[in-house]
Amino acid sequence: QADRYKNPEAIEAINTSRNRVKAMAIVHENLYRSSDLAKTHMKDYINSLVANIYSVYGVSTERIAFDCRSDGIVFGLDTIIPLGLILNEAVSNSLKHGFPGGRKGRIYIELQKDPAGSFMLNINDDGIGVPKNFSTDTADSLCMILITGLASQLDGSAKLENKHGTKLTIRFKEVKYKSRV
Repeated sequence: QADRYKNPEAIEAINTSRNRVKAMAIVHENLYRSSDLAKTHMKDYINSLVANIYSVYGVSTERIAFDCRSDGIVFGLDTIIPLGLILNEAVSNSLKHGFPGGRKGRIYIELQKDPAGSFMLNINDDGIGVPKNFSTDTADSLCMILITGLASQLDGSAKLENKHGTKLTIRFKEVKYKSRV
């Protein structure tokens, strides 16, 4: 559909929607490849998802390096889908806005479990950062509305920092599978 339009905003909206659908499709691909259909390794999922996003935006890891650490964490579908959509929004925005004019940089994602049993997802870039007057409390961007809504689905919260690039921290709990009728 994007090929049928000339308007850059329309093309961007279609590409953004495509990325969101692909984020969910990658979850299913990883689950089907897994020996345990109820769980998937987050590092594999994150790497697949980010590779797809880089490909969509035509960005190479030589220009914007990528690194991921997840300490062997595995999640089920009910946790992975909102996390995948959060990752899609954050990484897409970093690539679209954080590195203008061919600027080089780095995106680093870290997923860890805290001693209390909750989880923390950090998505960092060393790009130009968000505008100084940007606040997640008053932001009306679809990206932040989606991220905060998805974080709340995980009984969590989102915090955005603007120091030496952008850092998004999502604190959340694993959603346990609920039987569906």
